Amino acid sequence: MKPLMHNILANNCYGESHEWSCVVRSDHEDWGEREGNPKYGWQPHENAGMRDKRYLKDTSYNMSAEVPRLATLYHKMSMPEDFKEELLGWWHENKHKVEESEKVPGNYLNDHDVVNHKLNLDDYPHMKTMIEERLKPFVEHWVPMSEMVPTSTYGVRQYRRGSFMLNHYDRHQTHHASFILNVEQEGCDEGWPLELHPPFGVRDVYMQPGEMILYEGAKIMHGRPMRSPCDSYANIFVHFTPKDYKERQRLYVHEQGFFTAREMHDSKEL
Repeated sequence: MKPLMHNILANNCYGESHEWSCVVRSDHEDWGEREGNPKYGWQPHENAGMRDKRYLKDTSYNMSAEVPRLATLYHKMSMPEDFKEELLGWWHENKHKVEESEKVPGNYLNDHDVVNHKLNLDDYPHMKTMIEERLKPFVEHWVPMSEMVPTSTYGVRQYRRGSFMLNHYDRHQTHHASFILNVEQEGCDEGWPLELHPPFGVRDVYMQPGEMILYEGAKIMHGRPMRSPCDSYANIFVHFTPKDYKERQRLYVHEQGFFTAREMHDSKEL
């Protein structure tokens, strides 16, 4: 598996950014630079009072502090060649069947304004199962001494030009070790990076079709707050959790001195 892993410390970002395959330290750590920049997030005429923050999904409580860290937070890699050929071949044979994607709740996509599309993997159960089975050894290698079970597989989500996704955390109950698989980029004026916020600084991840990233989405904030510069940018999302996650999480919470929701409820009754 190691030959498929990318060196995330290497600076291989040369030439036009839509051709990049690399991870770079973001030059947007000072978010003040984005103010008034129409490339990022909600614009004043669009916000209409829906949220105070233009680039970050509002959450009343950040559950990531109670999510145990499983691995190295993120890692970028190539798909095995046979898997890549089968997956991208299937997409190109069937992408003409895409339909308008359902709206994602939470107002962290601007899908009320930009219509995205979806080829629903639920309609292709053999392909969905194949994807999960091929990815399982990789996530079990990444998260040592763990049996991993898939909790959610969806896509293919085809983002259109102008789409964005505010930085957010994934579901803390189920989305603990996740893949984003890129299957298409067409008509891109520049690269459209995945923005990650690990503790050691913001990172922009640039991918090419046939590449994928493993990341701990319930632990680190992530998104694509820049508006897509592509006519089409298509991804598949696959989420796993350790079979023993509830016990891991229980031990972690108590080691860190957190109160669980049940304990907080009980303490109010005393």
